[in-house]
Amino acid sequence: MRTVTFLDIETAVDHAAPFEFDPTEVAIGSLKDPDKINAKIEAAKLAASAKRALCPLTARIVSYALAHVQFDEAQSPRVISRPTLVTDRVALSGDIEKEERRLLDALARITGTRHTLVGWNIHRFDIPMIITRAAVLGVACDPIEDCVRARWPLSQGVFDLIEYLAWVCPGMQNYKLSSVTKSFGCDVHAITGLDVPIDKAVAALRMLDPSVPHADRLAIQNATITTAEADMLSLVNLWKRFASVVA
Repeated sequence: MRTVTFLDIETAVDHAAPFEFDPTEVAIGSLKDPDKINAKIEAAKLAASAKRALCPLTARIVSYALAHVQFDEAQSPRVISRPTLVTDRVALSGDIEKEERRLLDALARITGTRHTLVGWNIHRFDIPMIITRAAVLGVACDPIEDCVRARWPLSQGVFDLIEYLAWVCPGMQNYKLSSVTKSFGCDVHAITGLDVPIDKAVAALRMLDPSVPHADRLAIQNATITTAEADMLSLVNLWKRFASVVA
């Protein structure tokens, strides 16, 4: 039996990190109305602030979702097991730095076994974020680094499904995971309990914001976890469509 582990991390803006924004760099075009100009500047500032969740020096890893799948390579067609979901998150009411260290340590131990790691944009985001945050916090993540170095053969490395899809489907208009899985009929919908679908940029900006009520931050975190679980199941379904090719 072979084990494939699907990985997705979620990050949030660290509001203790410095943030610089120059309003004079915002292109206002031909706008003359001061209110419209200010609104455009505020929108640009909000977008720039939310993007800090993508930088390991201004973000924190706040949760992860894993899906473990087993299948027998000797069988044809392959028999693939139901995914086993594993999630963990920081305690918003605790010491966030200490909680992030605990999260990274647990993630390194779980994923640092010699089997395939699969993700969506995992080479450009998840893995670099994990390794850099671990270095910043002084957390050993040798197992993950070993897994990255063993990118080939695939049975002992990291496989980025977005890179594979970009190669086999170069004409796709949108490589966003939700769009791709929907186009292949592989999408799994998340039931978050919120009135509107969660906006990941807004969630990343508000989750660790001390000015946001704790109950609201907890609701955002719960919705983020639920969405990540659905993304993992969608990714597993997408992998099944191509498992005979990429395995």
